[in-house]
Amino acid sequence: MRLSYVIFESDAKIVVDAVHSSKPNSSKFGLLIKNCSLLLNKDEDYKLCFIRRQANKVAHALARAACSYASPYASPTIWHVMPTIVAPFILEDCLKLENE
Repeated sequence: MRLSYVIFESDAKIVVDAVHSSKPNSSKFGLLIKNCSLLLNKDEDYKLCFIRRQANKVAHALARAACSYASPYASPTIWHVMPTIVAPFILEDCLKLENE
């Protein structure tokens, strides 16, 4: 499955800065950071950006829902339609964009 125009949002500024940095990362997460950077740079439709935790209500709601479905026996949850738990936050974001 090929996704286009994907924006990855993170509230971890240090991670976003590390992925965007051209400097080598010698931490124990350096290889992971490098792989993320390579994957993001491979496709111009993919973008990683920092977003403050307070503004990331959708991610918080999805993470909470994913944890509630978590089980060592369950397969990963993939939503093909927008989960109802995030609909109010998506609407709120759209209204904010409309008013800008």
